[in-house]
Amino acid sequence: RAMTKDNRQLGKFTLAGIKKAPRGAAQVEVQMDVDQNGILHVKATDLDGGSSESVEIQNDKGRLTQDEIERMVEEASQMEEQDKETRERVQARVSLEQVAYDARTKARSDEYKAVMSEEDQKVVDEAASEVISWLDDNAEATKEELTEKLNELNGRVKKPLDDAKEKVKEGPAASDDDASEDAEEEQAEAEKPAEAEEEEEDDF
Repeated sequence: RAMTKDNRQLGKFTLAGIKKAPRGAAQVEVQMDVDQNGILHVKATDLDGGSSESVEIQNDKGRLTQDEIERMVEEASQMEEQDKETRERVQARVSLEQVAYDARTKARSDEYKAVMSEEDQKVVDEAASEVISWLDDNAEATKEELTEKLNELNGRVKKPLDDAKEKVKEGPAASDDDASEDAEEEQAEAEKPAEAEEEEEDDF
């Protein structure tokens, strides 16, 4: 089933040591295998830090009867369409959360502040914060509502963040070049009046 609450818990373990990261940025790989003895092996690995934990689920006698298994399979079949809708709604919510938190984190980071105008920083920060507050107030939002919010958010933050990302990639050298070009333009403007005065003297 799509939701944890609709499944039966077979075992649990805790994956510790995950580094702090922006919401949605951490990546955990989960592997599940059933061996020839019917034992389920579950392993979770933090792809960034490398820490991992695992658990073995024995096919203990009395865990589930055959009737219970058949009933659960039948329920899953009957609820397939509803589970699909639930899964899509959850995925839409996660996508919106990731974009919102990522945008706000970048807008507040020193790296992006160095290349973004104050106006762009404010636009991105406010847009992301508004969505985060909206998510807190709309726990039961539909997939359509979440998708609409995501499109609205991208429309407000994508361009300033993309522009800032390019500037971050270019690095300080690009900023120095821009400053040099500005200085040359100012010097050229300053020389124009002097040239004009010389021409007037020649004509006289």
